[in-house]
Amino acid sequence: MTFLVDNNLKATKVAANSDPATLGLADAQYLAKSGQTITLPVITASMVGRSFLVKLGEPHSSDVTVSRGGTDTIEGNTSYKITSDYGFVELIASTEKWLVVKESKEVANDEALRINKRTETTDPSILINADRTGAGQEADAVAIAVQRGTTGADAKIKWNEASDRWEIASHGLHVDGNTSIDGNTSIGGTLAVSGLTSLNGGIAVDTNKFTVADETGNTLIAGTLEVTGDTTLTGNLTVNGTTTTVNSTTTTVDDPIFTLGGDTAPASDDNKDRGIEFRWHNGTAAKVGFFGYDDSQELFTCIPDATNTSEVFSGTEGDAKFSTIYSNFIRRYGGATSVTVASPLSTDETLTTLGVLNANAGISTTSGGLTIDSFTNAVTINANGSVTGTLGVTGATTLSSTLAVTGNTTATGSIYANGGIGTTSGNLFLSGATGTFLDQTPTLTDNSTRVATTEFVQKAALGVSTKTANYTLALTDAGSLIEFNSAFNRTLTIPANASVAFPIGSQIVVARLGSGKVDIAITSDTLYSVSSNKYISNQYGAVTLVKRTSTTWYLFGDLSAS
Repeated sequence: MTFLVDNNLKATKVAANSDPATLGLADAQYLAKSGQTITLPVITASMVGRSFLVKLGEPHSSDVTVSRGGTDTIEGNTSYKITSDYGFVELIASTEKWLVVKESKEVANDEALRINKRTETTDPSILINADRTGAGQEADAVAIAVQRGTTGADAKIKWNEASDRWEIASHGLHVDGNTSIDGNTSIGGTLAVSGLTSLNGGIAVDTNKFTVADETGNTLIAGTLEVTGDTTLTGNLTVNGTTTTVNSTTTTVDDPIFTLGGDTAPASDDNKDRGIEFRWHNGTAAKVGFFGYDDSQELFTCIPDATNTSEVFSGTEGDAKFSTIYSNFIRRYGGATSVTVASPLSTDETLTTLGVLNANAGISTTSGGLTIDSFTNAVTINANGSVTGTLGVTGATTLSSTLAVTGNTTATGSIYANGGIGTTSGNLFLSGATGTFLDQTPTLTDNSTRVATTEFVQKAALGVSTKTANYTLALTDAGSLIEFNSAFNRTLTIPANASVAFPIGSQIVVARLGSGKVDIAITSDTLYSVSSNKYISNQYGAVTLVKRTSTTWYLFGDLSAS
Protein backbone atom coordinates (compact mmCIF):
# COMPACT_ATOMS: atom_id res chain seq x y z
CA MET A 1 0.00 0.00 0.00
CA THR A 2 1.09 3.62 -0.50
CA PHE A 3 1.21 6.41 2.07
CA LEU A 4 1.88 10.03 1.14
CA VAL A 5 4.10 11.39 3.87
CA ASP A 6 4.37 15.10 4.51
CA ASN A 7 8.09 15.90 4.66
CA ASN A 8 9.67 18.97 6.16
CA LEU A 9 9.70 21.61 3.44
CA LYS A 10 11.59 24.81 3.24
CA ALA A 11 9.84 27.04 0.74
CA THR A 12 11.87 29.34 -1.40
CA LYS A 13 8.94 31.75 -1.48
CA VAL A 14 6.43 32.43 1.30
CA ALA A 15 3.10 34.13 0.65
CA ALA A 16 2.51 37.22 2.76
CA ASN A 17 -1.27 37.13 2.26
CA SER A 18 -3.93 35.31 0.26
CA ASP A 19 -3.65 37.48 -2.84
CA PRO A 20 -3.30 35.55 -6.14
CA ALA A 21 0.26 34.71 -7.12
CA THR A 22 2.03 33.46 -10.27
CA LEU A 23 5.01 31.16 -9.86
CA GLY A 24 8.27 31.96 -11.58
CA LEU A 25 11.01 29.56 -12.60
CA ALA A 26 12.80 30.18 -9.31
CA ASP A 27 9.74 29.40 -7.21
CA ALA A 28 10.25 25.65 -7.04
CA GLN A 29 8.76 25.54 -3.56
CA TYR A 30 5.93 27.86 -2.47
CA LEU A 31 4.30 28.19 0.96
CA ALA A 32 0.73 29.37 0.37
CA LYS A 33 -2.10 30.89 2.41
CA SER A 34 -5.67 29.55 2.73
CA GLY A 35 -7.94 30.74 -0.06
CA GLN A 36 -5.01 31.72 -2.28
CA THR A 37 -4.91 31.08 -6.04
CA ILE A 38 -1.49 30.03 -7.40
CA THR A 39 -0.92 30.14 -11.17
CA LEU A 40 1.69 27.84 -12.69
CA PRO A 41 4.03 29.15 -15.40
CA VAL A 42 3.30 28.31 -19.03
CA ILE A 43 5.09 25.13 -20.05
CA THR A 44 7.89 25.69 -22.54
CA ALA A 45 10.32 23.20 -24.03
CA SER A 46 13.01 24.20 -21.55
CA MET A 47 10.66 23.63 -18.59
CA VAL A 48 9.85 20.00 -19.30
CA GLY A 49 10.95 17.97 -16.28
CA ARG A 50 10.89 20.90 -13.86
CA SER A 51 8.83 20.39 -10.69
CA PHE A 52 6.98 22.83 -8.44
CA LEU A 53 5.77 22.11 -4.92
CA VAL A 54 2.94 24.16 -3.37
CA LYS A 55 2.17 23.64 0.32
CA LEU A 56 -0.49 25.18 2.58
CA GLY A 57 1.52 26.59 5.46
CA GLU A 58 -1.36 26.81 7.96
CA PRO A 59 -4.55 24.99 9.02
CA HIS A 60 -7.08 24.85 6.20
CA SER A 61 -9.87 27.46 6.28
CA SER A 62 -10.53 27.63 2.53
CA ASP A 63 -9.12 25.80 -0.47
CA VAL A 64 -5.84 26.73 -2.14
CA THR A 65 -6.32 26.64 -5.92
CA VAL A 66 -3.38 25.79 -8.16
CA SER A 67 -4.33 26.91 -11.69
CA ARG A 68 -2.73 26.03 -14.97
CA GLY A 69 -0.73 28.52 -16.98
CA GLY A 70 -2.09 29.18 -20.44
CA THR A 71 -3.82 26.18 -22.04
CA ASP A 72 -1.78 23.56 -20.19
CA THR A 73 -3.81 21.10 -18.11
CA ILE A 74 -3.17 19.51 -14.73
CA GLU A 75 -3.75 15.88 -15.56
CA GLY A 76 -6.71 16.89 -17.77
CA ASN A 77 -8.07 19.56 -15.40
CA THR A 78 -7.71 23.33 -15.33
CA SER A 79 -6.81 23.46 -11.65
CA TYR A 80 -5.90 21.47 -8.56
CA LYS A 81 -7.18 22.24 -5.05
CA ILE A 82 -5.48 21.71 -1.69
CA THR A 83 -8.29 20.96 0.74
CA SER A 84 -6.65 19.73 3.97
CA ASP A 85 -4.63 21.22 6.82
CA TYR A 86 -1.02 21.79 5.71
CA GLY A 87 -1.76 19.96 2.47
CA PHE A 88 0.61 20.06 -0.49
CA VAL A 89 0.96 19.08 -4.11
CA GLU A 90 4.07 18.53 -6.18
CA LEU A 91 3.74 18.91 -9.95
CA ILE A 92 6.18 18.17 -12.75
CA ALA A 93 6.02 19.74 -16.18
CA SER A 94 5.45 17.39 -19.09
CA THR A 95 4.76 18.26 -22.71
CA GLU A 96 1.69 20.55 -22.67
CA LYS A 97 0.49 19.30 -19.25
CA TRP A 98 1.35 19.07 -15.58
CA LEU A 99 1.62 15.77 -13.74
CA VAL A 100 0.91 15.40 -10.01
CA VAL A 101 3.80 13.81 -8.07
CA LYS A 102 3.58 12.78 -4.42
CA GLU A 103 6.23 11.24 -2.11
CA SER A 104 5.31 7.71 -1.07
CA LYS A 105 6.54 4.97 1.22
CA GLU A 106 5.86 1.25 1.01
CA VAL A 107 5.17 -0.57 4.28
CA ALA A 108 5.70 -4.33 4.31
CA ASN A 109 3.19 -6.59 6.03
CA ASP A 110 5.40 -7.26 9.07
CA GLU A 111 6.75 -3.77 9.45
CA ALA A 112 5.50 -1.21 11.90
CA LEU A 113 4.43 2.16 10.54
CA ARG A 114 5.35 5.02 12.85
CA ILE A 115 3.65 8.32 12.05
CA ASN A 116 5.16 11.33 13.78
CA LYS A 117 2.92 13.99 12.19
CA ARG A 118 0.48 13.34 9.38
CA THR A 119 -0.01 10.62 6.80
CA GLU A 120 -2.23 10.67 3.72
CA THR A 121 -3.14 7.75 1.48
CA THR A 122 -4.75 7.50 -1.90
CA ASP A 123 -5.79 3.88 -1.30
CA PRO A 124 -9.42 3.35 -0.23
CA SER A 125 -8.33 1.09 2.64
CA ILE A 126 -5.38 0.04 4.81
CA LEU A 127 -4.78 -3.73 4.86
CA ILE A 128 -3.07 -5.25 7.89
CA ASN A 129 -2.24 -8.94 7.42
CA ALA A 130 -3.55 -10.83 10.44
CA ASP A 131 -2.18 -14.18 9.31
CA ARG A 132 0.45 -14.65 12.04
CA THR A 133 1.10 -18.35 12.39
CA GLY A 134 4.79 -18.34 13.26
CA ALA A 135 6.22 -19.60 16.55
CA GLY A 136 5.75 -17.25 19.49
CA GLN A 137 3.22 -15.10 17.66
CA GLU A 138 0.30 -13.80 19.72
CA ALA A 139 -3.21 -14.32 18.44
CA ASP A 140 -4.03 -10.65 19.00
CA ALA A 141 -0.66 -9.26 17.91
CA VAL A 142 -2.20 -7.31 15.02
CA ALA A 143 -2.64 -3.86 16.51
CA ILE A 144 -2.34 -0.13 15.99
CA ALA A 145 -0.45 1.50 18.84
CA VAL A 146 -0.57 5.26 19.45
CA GLN A 147 2.13 6.69 21.73
CA ARG A 148 0.88 9.53 23.94
CA GLY A 149 3.85 11.88 24.14
CA THR A 150 7.41 10.89 24.81
CA THR A 151 6.74 9.23 28.17
CA GLY A 152 2.98 8.56 28.11
CA ALA A 153 1.52 5.09 27.90
CA ASP A 154 0.42 3.66 24.60
CA ALA A 155 -3.23 3.46 23.58
CA LYS A 156 -3.75 0.34 21.51
CA ILE A 157 -6.39 -0.69 18.97
CA LYS A 158 -5.89 -4.42 18.56
CA TRP A 159 -7.58 -7.40 16.95
CA ASN A 160 -8.74 -10.08 19.42
CA GLU A 161 -8.57 -13.29 17.43
CA ALA A 162 -10.37 -15.36 20.06
CA SER A 163 -13.32 -12.97 20.33
CA ASP A 164 -13.24 -12.08 16.63
CA ARG A 165 -13.39 -8.36 17.32
CA TRP A 166 -11.40 -5.13 17.53
CA GLU A 167 -10.70 -3.78 21.02
CA ILE A 168 -9.58 -0.36 22.25
CA ALA A 169 -7.33 -0.64 25.29
CA SER A 170 -6.15 1.90 27.88
CA HIS A 171 -8.09 4.92 26.63
CA GLY A 172 -11.47 5.90 25.13
CA LEU A 173 -12.49 6.43 21.52
CA HIS A 174 -13.47 9.92 20.29
CA VAL A 175 -15.29 10.13 16.94
CA ASP A 176 -16.09 13.48 15.24
CA GLY A 177 -18.58 12.60 12.52
CA ASN A 178 -20.97 9.87 11.48
CA THR A 179 -20.13 6.31 12.56
CA SER A 180 -21.88 3.20 11.25
CA ILE A 181 -21.52 -0.04 13.21
CA ASP A 182 -22.83 -3.24 11.60
CA GLY A 183 -22.62 -5.80 14.35
CA ASN A 184 -22.37 -6.10 18.14
CA THR A 185 -20.40 -3.44 20.01
CA SER A 186 -19.37 -3.80 23.64
CA ILE A 187 -18.54 -0.65 25.61
CA GLY A 188 -17.03 -1.19 29.05
CA GLY A 189 -16.89 2.48 30.00
CA THR A 190 -18.95 5.61 29.42
CA LEU A 191 -20.32 6.36 25.94
CA ALA A 192 -20.50 10.11 25.40
CA VAL A 193 -22.27 11.25 22.24
CA SER A 194 -22.36 14.95 21.35
CA GLY A 195 -24.05 14.56 17.97
CA LEU A 196 -26.97 12.68 16.44
CA THR A 197 -27.15 8.94 17.24
CA SER A 198 -29.32 6.68 15.07
CA LEU A 199 -30.13 3.15 16.30
CA ASN A 200 -31.81 1.28 13.45
CA GLY A 201 -31.99 -1.97 15.39
CA GLY A 202 -33.20 -0.52 18.70
CA ILE A 203 -31.46 -0.54 22.05
CA ALA A 204 -31.58 -3.27 24.68
CA VAL A 205 -30.77 -2.58 28.34
CA ASP A 206 -30.06 -5.67 30.48
CA THR A 207 -31.03 -3.97 33.75
CA ASN A 208 -34.56 -3.19 32.52
CA LYS A 209 -34.01 0.53 32.84
CA PHE A 210 -32.49 3.24 30.71
CA THR A 211 -30.56 5.76 32.80
CA VAL A 212 -29.13 9.04 31.67
CA ALA A 213 -27.08 10.87 34.34
CA ASP A 214 -29.32 9.62 37.15
CA GLU A 215 -28.80 6.69 39.47
CA THR A 216 -32.52 6.39 40.28
CA GLY A 217 -33.38 4.87 36.91
CA ASN A 218 -35.19 7.98 35.63
CA THR A 219 -34.57 9.18 32.12
CA LEU A 220 -33.41 12.77 31.96
CA ILE A 221 -33.19 14.57 28.61
CA ALA A 222 -31.78 18.09 28.73
CA GLY A 223 -32.52 18.99 25.11
CA THR A 224 -35.32 18.27 22.66
CA LEU A 225 -36.73 14.75 22.40
CA GLU A 226 -37.90 13.95 18.87
CA VAL A 227 -39.67 10.63 18.28
CA THR A 228 -40.41 9.49 14.71
CA GLY A 229 -43.15 6.88 14.76
CA ASP A 230 -45.84 5.80 17.21
CA THR A 231 -45.24 6.26 20.94
CA THR A 232 -47.13 4.41 23.67
CA LEU A 233 -46.84 5.53 27.28
CA THR A 234 -48.05 3.12 29.96
CA GLY A 235 -48.64 5.11 33.12
CA ASN A 236 -49.35 8.73 33.95
CA LEU A 237 -47.88 11.57 31.90
CA THR A 238 -46.93 14.80 33.64
CA VAL A 239 -45.72 17.76 31.59
CA ASN A 240 -44.13 20.61 33.54
CA GLY A 241 -43.57 23.56 31.27
CA THR A 242 -45.08 26.77 29.93
CA THR A 243 -46.41 25.55 26.56
CA THR A 244 -47.61 22.14 25.35
CA THR A 245 -48.17 21.90 21.58
CA VAL A 246 -49.89 18.92 19.93
CA ASN A 247 -49.57 18.97 16.14
CA SER A 248 -52.06 16.27 15.19
CA THR A 249 -55.14 16.32 12.99
CA THR A 250 -57.20 14.09 15.30
CA THR A 251 -57.00 14.03 19.11
CA THR A 252 -59.01 11.48 21.09
CA VAL A 253 -59.32 11.54 24.89
CA ASP A 254 -61.17 8.87 26.86
CA ASP A 255 -61.71 11.13 29.88
CA PRO A 256 -65.24 12.62 29.58
CA ILE A 257 -64.35 15.64 31.73
CA PHE A 258 -61.69 18.25 31.06
CA THR A 259 -60.42 20.17 34.09
CA LEU A 260 -59.18 23.69 33.34
CA GLY A 261 -57.48 26.13 35.67
CA GLY A 262 -55.08 23.87 37.56
CA ASP A 263 -54.80 20.45 39.19
CA THR A 264 -55.58 21.75 42.68
CA ALA A 265 -58.28 23.99 44.12
CA PRO A 266 -57.36 27.68 43.60
CA ALA A 267 -56.60 29.66 46.76
CA SER A 268 -57.70 33.01 45.27
CA ASP A 269 -59.26 34.60 42.18
CA ASP A 270 -56.64 34.93 39.44
CA ASN A 271 -59.13 36.96 37.30
CA LYS A 272 -58.43 34.75 34.28
CA ASP A 273 -61.08 33.37 31.94
CA ARG A 274 -61.60 29.63 31.45
CA GLY A 275 -62.43 28.02 28.11
CA ILE A 276 -61.18 27.27 24.62
CA GLU A 277 -59.19 29.62 22.39
CA PHE A 278 -59.42 28.73 18.70
CA ARG A 279 -57.96 30.00 15.44
CA TRP A 280 -60.01 30.52 12.25
CA HIS A 281 -60.12 32.58 9.05
CA ASN A 282 -63.10 34.57 7.77
CA GLY A 283 -61.86 34.62 4.17
CA THR A 284 -60.13 37.97 4.62
CA ALA A 285 -58.00 37.75 7.75
CA ALA A 286 -56.92 35.30 10.44
CA LYS A 287 -58.91 35.48 13.67
CA VAL A 288 -58.66 34.21 17.23
CA GLY A 289 -61.93 33.19 18.86
CA PHE A 290 -62.93 32.19 22.40
CA PHE A 291 -65.80 30.42 24.03
CA GLY A 292 -65.97 29.67 27.71
CA TYR A 293 -66.47 31.24 31.11
CA ASP A 294 -65.93 35.00 31.47
CA ASP A 295 -64.46 35.44 34.94
CA SER A 296 -65.30 39.15 35.26
CA GLN A 297 -68.95 38.74 34.13
CA GLU A 298 -69.35 35.30 35.68
CA LEU A 299 -71.12 34.23 32.48
CA PHE A 300 -70.49 31.86 29.61
CA THR A 301 -69.69 33.74 26.40
CA CYS A 302 -68.53 33.32 22.78
CA ILE A 303 -66.29 35.92 21.13
CA PRO A 304 -65.53 35.13 17.42
CA ASP A 305 -62.95 37.95 17.06
CA ALA A 306 -61.23 38.02 20.43
CA THR A 307 -58.16 39.61 21.97
CA ASN A 308 -56.25 37.55 24.52
CA THR A 309 -54.57 39.68 27.18
CA SER A 310 -52.90 37.39 29.72
CA GLU A 311 -55.77 34.84 29.51
CA VAL A 312 -58.45 37.55 29.74
CA PHE A 313 -60.50 37.75 26.52
CA SER A 314 -62.23 40.81 25.16
CA GLY A 315 -64.22 41.59 22.02
CA THR A 316 -67.76 41.65 20.67
CA GLU A 317 -69.92 38.71 21.66
CA GLY A 318 -70.94 36.43 18.79
CA ASP A 319 -74.16 34.66 17.86
CA ALA A 320 -75.24 31.18 18.94
CA LYS A 321 -77.51 28.76 17.08
CA PHE A 322 -79.56 26.11 18.90
CA SER A 323 -82.61 24.06 18.08
CA THR A 324 -84.40 24.28 21.43
CA ILE A 325 -83.40 26.33 24.47
CA TYR A 326 -84.71 25.40 27.90
CA SER A 327 -84.31 28.34 30.24
CA ASN A 328 -85.81 29.57 33.48
CA PHE A 329 -85.12 33.18 32.58
CA ILE A 330 -83.96 35.20 29.54
CA ARG A 331 -82.73 38.72 30.06
CA ARG A 332 -80.97 41.39 28.05
CA TYR A 333 -77.23 41.77 28.58
CA GLY A 334 -74.83 44.70 28.84
CA GLY A 335 -75.88 47.83 26.98
CA ALA A 336 -78.64 46.11 24.98
CA THR A 337 -82.09 47.72 25.21
CA SER A 338 -84.05 44.67 24.13
CA VAL A 339 -83.93 40.93 23.52
CA THR A 340 -84.30 40.01 19.82
CA VAL A 341 -85.55 36.63 18.59
CA ALA A 342 -84.94 36.30 14.82
CA SER A 343 -87.13 33.22 14.33
CA PRO A 344 -90.48 32.17 15.87
CA LEU A 345 -90.45 31.89 19.66
CA SER A 346 -92.49 28.97 20.90
CA THR A 347 -93.47 28.46 24.54
CA ASP A 348 -95.86 26.15 26.34
CA GLU A 349 -96.01 28.44 29.36
CA THR A 350 -96.83 32.07 30.07
CA LEU A 351 -94.33 34.44 28.47
CA THR A 352 -93.46 37.29 30.80
CA THR A 353 -91.37 40.29 29.70
CA LEU A 354 -90.23 43.14 31.92
CA GLY A 355 -89.79 45.40 28.91
CA VAL A 356 -91.28 45.89 25.45
CA LEU A 357 -92.08 42.79 23.38
CA ASN A 358 -91.43 43.45 19.66
CA ALA A 359 -92.69 40.62 17.46
CA ASN A 360 -91.61 41.43 13.88
CA ALA A 361 -92.86 38.06 12.63
CA GLY A 362 -96.14 38.30 14.51
CA ILE A 363 -97.63 36.70 17.60
CA SER A 364 -99.91 33.70 17.18
CA THR A 365 -101.62 31.02 19.24
CA THR A 366 -102.38 27.45 18.24
CA SER A 367 -105.73 27.58 20.06
CA GLY A 368 -107.81 30.20 21.86
CA GLY A 369 -107.14 33.89 21.99
CA LEU A 370 -104.06 35.95 22.73
CA THR A 371 -104.07 37.95 25.95
CA ILE A 372 -101.56 40.71 26.56
CA ASP A 373 -101.56 41.74 30.22
CA SER A 374 -99.63 44.86 31.21
CA PHE A 375 -100.52 44.33 34.91
CA THR A 376 -102.94 47.26 34.84
CA ASN A 377 -104.84 46.74 31.60
CA ALA A 378 -105.42 43.59 29.59
CA VAL A 379 -106.03 43.33 25.84
CA THR A 380 -107.34 40.07 24.44
CA ILE A 381 -107.38 39.24 20.75
CA ASN A 382 -110.09 36.64 20.48
CA ALA A 383 -110.10 33.68 18.13
CA ASN A 384 -112.57 35.46 15.81
CA GLY A 385 -110.24 38.43 15.47
CA SER A 386 -112.12 40.84 17.72
CA VAL A 387 -110.27 42.90 20.27
CA THR A 388 -111.43 43.23 23.85
CA GLY A 389 -110.01 46.28 25.55
CA THR A 390 -108.12 49.30 24.26
CA LEU A 391 -105.43 48.63 21.66
CA GLY A 392 -102.77 51.33 21.52
CA VAL A 393 -100.11 51.18 18.80
CA THR A 394 -97.00 53.37 19.14
CA GLY A 395 -94.89 51.77 16.41
CA ALA A 396 -95.30 49.97 13.12
CA THR A 397 -98.05 47.32 13.09
CA THR A 398 -98.37 44.67 10.37
CA LEU A 399 -101.55 42.60 9.99
CA SER A 400 -101.56 39.65 7.63
CA SER A 401 -105.38 39.55 7.43
CA THR A 402 -108.22 42.07 7.35
CA LEU A 403 -108.48 44.60 10.17
CA ALA A 404 -112.07 45.79 10.62
CA VAL A 405 -112.31 49.05 12.50
CA THR A 406 -115.49 50.79 13.56
CA GLY A 407 -114.74 54.43 14.22
CA ASN A 408 -111.57 56.41 13.98
CA THR A 409 -108.19 54.66 14.30
CA THR A 410 -105.11 56.59 15.23
CA ALA A 411 -101.64 55.16 14.62
CA THR A 412 -98.62 57.01 15.99
CA GLY A 413 -96.35 55.07 13.64
CA SER A 414 -96.79 53.72 10.13
CA ILE A 415 -99.52 51.44 8.81
CA TYR A 416 -98.48 48.88 6.15
CA ALA A 417 -101.40 47.23 4.38
CA ASN A 418 -100.14 44.55 2.00
CA GLY A 419 -103.71 43.74 0.99
CA GLY A 420 -104.75 47.34 0.52
CA ILE A 421 -106.75 49.86 2.55
CA GLY A 422 -110.39 50.49 1.76
CA THR A 423 -113.58 51.93 3.24
CA THR A 424 -117.12 50.59 3.11
CA SER A 425 -118.45 54.12 3.11
CA GLY A 426 -116.99 57.61 3.12
CA ASN A 427 -113.51 58.73 2.12
CA LEU A 428 -110.05 57.40 3.04
CA PHE A 429 -107.91 60.06 4.59
CA LEU A 430 -104.23 59.48 5.39
CA SER A 431 -102.43 62.22 7.24
CA GLY A 432 -99.18 62.63 9.07
CA ALA A 433 -97.42 65.26 11.13
CA THR A 434 -95.70 66.75 8.06
CA GLY A 435 -98.32 66.14 5.37
CA THR A 436 -99.82 63.28 3.43
CA PHE A 437 -97.81 60.61 1.70
CA LEU A 438 -100.14 60.88 -1.25
CA ASP A 439 -99.06 64.52 -1.78
CA GLN A 440 -95.28 63.82 -1.69
CA THR A 441 -93.41 63.10 -4.92
CA PRO A 442 -90.44 60.67 -4.58
CA THR A 443 -87.23 61.24 -6.51
CA LEU A 444 -86.68 59.33 -9.76
CA THR A 445 -84.10 57.09 -8.05
CA ASP A 446 -86.55 56.09 -5.32
CA ASN A 447 -87.11 52.31 -5.62
CA SER A 448 -89.41 52.01 -2.61
CA THR A 449 -93.10 50.98 -2.67
CA ARG A 450 -94.41 54.48 -2.01
CA VAL A 451 -97.34 55.79 -4.02
CA ALA A 452 -96.30 57.38 -7.34
CA THR A 453 -97.75 60.83 -7.85
CA THR A 454 -98.63 62.32 -11.22
CA GLU A 455 -95.51 64.47 -11.00
CA PHE A 456 -93.36 61.35 -10.46
CA VAL A 457 -94.89 59.65 -13.52
CA GLN A 458 -94.27 62.71 -15.70
CA LYS A 459 -90.67 62.96 -14.54
CA ALA A 460 -90.14 59.28 -15.37
CA ALA A 461 -90.12 60.19 -19.08
CA LEU A 462 -86.62 60.47 -20.54
CA GLY A 463 -84.92 63.78 -19.87
CA VAL A 464 -82.35 64.82 -22.51
CA SER A 465 -78.95 66.36 -21.80
CA THR A 466 -76.27 67.19 -24.41
CA LYS A 467 -72.55 66.77 -23.72
CA THR A 468 -69.63 68.11 -25.79
CA ALA A 469 -66.77 66.90 -23.56
CA ASN A 470 -65.91 63.76 -21.58
CA TYR A 471 -68.53 63.08 -18.91
CA THR A 472 -68.92 60.97 -15.74
CA LEU A 473 -72.45 59.85 -14.85
CA ALA A 474 -74.25 61.38 -11.85
CA LEU A 475 -77.15 59.89 -9.88
CA THR A 476 -79.58 62.36 -11.52
CA ASP A 477 -78.79 60.84 -14.96
CA ALA A 478 -80.84 57.72 -14.11
CA GLY A 479 -83.76 57.38 -16.56
CA SER A 480 -82.42 60.04 -18.98
CA LEU A 481 -80.95 60.34 -22.48
CA ILE A 482 -77.39 61.66 -22.78
CA GLU A 483 -76.27 62.69 -26.27
CA PHE A 484 -72.70 63.56 -27.31
CA ASN A 485 -72.42 66.29 -29.97
CA SER A 486 -68.73 66.65 -30.78
CA ALA A 487 -66.41 66.21 -33.75
CA PHE A 488 -63.83 64.69 -31.39
CA ASN A 489 -63.78 61.32 -29.66
CA ARG A 490 -65.41 61.47 -26.22
CA THR A 491 -65.69 59.10 -23.21
CA LEU A 492 -68.64 58.49 -20.92
CA THR A 493 -67.51 56.99 -17.59
CA ILE A 494 -69.65 54.90 -15.21
CA PRO A 495 -68.52 55.68 -11.63
CA ALA A 496 -67.98 52.96 -9.02
CA ASN A 497 -70.99 51.96 -6.96
CA ALA A 498 -69.01 52.94 -3.85
CA SER A 499 -69.01 56.59 -4.96
CA VAL A 500 -72.32 56.85 -6.90
CA ALA A 501 -74.89 54.17 -5.97
CA PHE A 502 -77.41 53.96 -8.84
CA PRO A 503 -80.42 51.83 -7.88
CA ILE A 504 -80.42 48.36 -9.41
CA GLY A 505 -82.48 48.48 -12.61
CA SER A 506 -81.50 52.07 -13.47
CA GLN A 507 -81.46 52.72 -17.25
CA ILE A 508 -79.52 55.38 -19.16
CA VAL A 509 -79.61 55.89 -22.95
CA VAL A 510 -76.46 57.25 -24.62
CA ALA A 511 -76.58 58.60 -28.20
CA ARG A 512 -73.92 59.79 -30.67
CA LEU A 513 -75.10 62.99 -32.34
CA GLY A 514 -71.74 64.26 -33.55
CA SER A 515 -69.10 62.65 -35.78
CA GLY A 516 -66.70 61.94 -32.89
CA LYS A 517 -66.68 58.42 -31.48
CA VAL A 518 -68.16 57.75 -28.03
CA ASP A 519 -66.42 55.24 -25.72
CA ILE A 520 -68.33 53.76 -22.76
CA ALA A 521 -65.89 53.23 -19.85
CA ILE A 522 -66.26 51.99 -16.27
CA THR A 523 -64.03 52.56 -13.24
CA SER A 524 -63.74 49.60 -10.83
CA ASP A 525 -67.06 47.78 -11.37
CA THR A 526 -67.91 45.35 -14.21
CA LEU A 527 -69.47 46.18 -17.59
CA TYR A 528 -70.98 43.34 -19.70
CA SER A 529 -71.33 43.79 -23.48
CA VAL A 530 -71.25 41.57 -26.57
CA SER A 531 -67.62 40.72 -27.42
CA SER A 532 -66.63 43.42 -24.91
CA ASN A 533 -67.50 46.12 -27.48
CA LYS A 534 -67.71 49.58 -25.89
CA TYR A 535 -67.91 52.15 -28.76
CA ILE A 536 -71.08 53.57 -30.36
CA SER A 537 -70.66 52.39 -33.94
CA ASN A 538 -72.23 55.12 -36.03
CA GLN A 539 -73.32 58.70 -35.91
CA TYR A 540 -76.91 58.90 -34.63
CA GLY A 541 -76.44 55.47 -33.08
CA ALA A 542 -77.44 54.79 -29.47
CA VAL A 543 -76.82 52.30 -26.66
CA THR A 544 -78.55 51.51 -23.38
CA LEU A 545 -76.96 51.05 -19.94
CA VAL A 546 -78.84 48.93 -17.37
CA LYS A 547 -77.57 48.40 -13.83
CA ARG A 548 -77.76 44.64 -13.18
CA THR A 549 -76.38 44.38 -9.60
CA SER A 550 -74.67 46.81 -7.25
CA THR A 551 -71.35 46.40 -9.13
CA THR A 552 -72.35 45.17 -12.64
CA TRP A 553 -73.91 46.88 -15.67
CA TYR A 554 -75.27 45.69 -19.04
CA LEU A 555 -74.41 47.62 -22.24
CA PHE A 556 -76.25 46.82 -25.46
CA GLY A 557 -77.16 48.61 -28.68
CA ASP A 558 -75.23 50.00 -31.67
CA LEU A 559 -71.73 48.87 -30.53
CA SER A 560 -68.36 48.23 -32.14
CA ALA A 561 -64.90 47.22 -30.92
CA SER A 562 -63.32 50.61 -31.74
